[in-house]
Amino acid sequence: MTNEEQFSPKQQRRMRLTWWRYGAIALLILGIGLRLYHLDYKVYWLDEAYTSLRLSGHTRAEFEQTVVTGEVVDLTTLQRYQQPNPDKTLGDTLRSIATEEPQITPLYFVLTYGWVHLFGNSVAAIRSLAVIFSLLTFPCLWWLCRELFSAQTLNWINTAWMAIAIVAIAPLHVLYAQEARPYSLWTLTILLSSAALLWAIRTKTPWHWAIYTCTVALGLYTQLLFALVAIAHALFLFLLNRDRSPQSLDVALELAELDLSRVSPVKNQVSQAGLKQTPTSSQFRPYLFATLSAFLSLLPWLAILASNLDQAQARISSLNESSSLGTVLNQWLVNTGRGLLGIDLGAVNLLLLLGVGYALVVFYRTAPRLAALFVLSLVAVSFLSLALPDLVLGGDRSTRIRYLIPAYLGIQIALAHLFSTQAVALPRGKASWRRGWRVGLGALLSISLVVCLVSAQSRVWWNKSVPRSSYYLPVSRIINQGDRPLVISDRRPIDLLALSYWLVAPVKFQLVTQPQDLSVAPNFEPIFLLNASNKLKKNLAQQGYSLTLRYTDDNAPKPDEDRLWQITKR
Repeated sequence: MTNEEQFSPKQQRRMRLTWWRYGAIALLILGIGLRLYHLDYKVYWLDEAYTSLRLSGHTRAEFEQTVVTGEVVDLTTLQRYQQPNPDKTLGDTLRSIATEEPQITPLYFVLTYGWVHLFGNSVAAIRSLAVIFSLLTFPCLWWLCRELFSAQTLNWINTAWMAIAIVAIAPLHVLYAQEARPYSLWTLTILLSSAALLWAIRTKTPWHWAIYTCTVALGLYTQLLFALVAIAHALFLFLLNRDRSPQSLDVALELAELDLSRVSPVKNQVSQAGLKQTPTSSQFRPYLFATLSAFLSLLPWLAILASNLDQAQARISSLNESSSLGTVLNQWLVNTGRGLLGIDLGAVNLLLLLGVGYALVVFYRTAPRLAALFVLSLVAVSFLSLALPDLVLGGDRSTRIRYLIPAYLGIQIALAHLFSTQAVALPRGKASWRRGWRVGLGALLSISLVVCLVSAQSRVWWNKSVPRSSYYLPVSRIINQGDRPLVISDRRPIDLLALSYWLVAPVKFQLVTQPQDLSVAPNFEPIFLLNASNKLKKNLAQQGYSLTLRYTDDNAPKPDEDRLWQITKR
């Protein structure tokens, strides 16, 4: 007889739950520490450099007009476009976004503008606001789990602790918590608005619907893709309303009892109490009014977007670039590994994807009806709204993992419910079933934690776009070794803003748009070509310079492999 079998089933369950809650608290503390650890260690990559450019109140056009002139400029001149400017205001920041990136809504940048003016513009200071947003997701996740699972017979607190434990050390959330971009704020608004919706449905209180309206407006002003979350909420309400009829309710109960008898000994989790939370059709009216009000609040920015539509289309044109079906499908598999465990598992990604699909099916059959429909609506709308256009029209919208944060949140909530009911709280009679789920839980948590620890020691990880960022450190080391180094470039001058964080003061820059107009400045040694076009290299060879390749970037796309050249006069 094992130690566990010496106790009654009720005592065993109480011991497991007590043990798990302490474990979840420990993982929460670890997750907080991981978000704060090495906050300024990873490269401040291109997207984050754009954040600082917006906060400076300057535009990319102003930056290029100042530095891309063929004249020699120093590091201070570049960094001027990464620091708050006393002559620029919040209005200049908003104008910069509106004219050059109107597809980005400004809430994150407004909040960060105030933050850097209070706490400084160091890398750690700027990223710390994203950490705070990420920490605020935990109470919102707790609230959402309470609204989703409080009607079931098992204690909803177990699922809430499980969800917090999973999200606390999920590499996806830890990585974006340390990035000076809006993604952790978007995660916060997704959870907050979802909990507010369920709260308003349950209480039927006008003020609660008003709060939901505000959360939707905040979400839309954080990320336009939040509109997909609002659509998922609408689908959820529609599906719940269809379950309202007595006939469909009886059939649902019979099917649930039949399915649960085969899937799990936890009987009748789809309780009458859970189904009584189903809204009537009258709940559509406050939802529509709330959502319409939130979208009306976005009209000023939509007007800005319409007036600068060409610029917005140019900025997102890469999303419409044709990609082969095989490339898109492979990236879906890669994102499955990265989204749930933080790494690309190669061929194992397919098994992980099948496991996620199986888990969602089991979740649908065992979870309360309200929770099942809500989570599956969030996952389906968030993914299919991006995936179907890619399959029909071409493009790679659904391969950008940061756009799929709502779907991964839904999957993580579903896994939290399954692990809490199947691995922790399952009655004694299904020990083998419980062991299987425990193995899955242990694998998820241990791999996630290891990946977080490894990535915390890495300068570049996949969320920083390895093809765009991995050359910063080795190239900067080579350049910094020179006494009077000069860097010449005729392509992507904006990339130098991110690289400038790793360069030291003696380095100077000579940037051009037309290679034939370049006259190499005298009295510099060594002289480097960075991300140079073939036309520039050919032009310098004609001027009597010999070129020596100093750094090849194996992570870069083929045309950009030869990152750094050194030139000498023959």
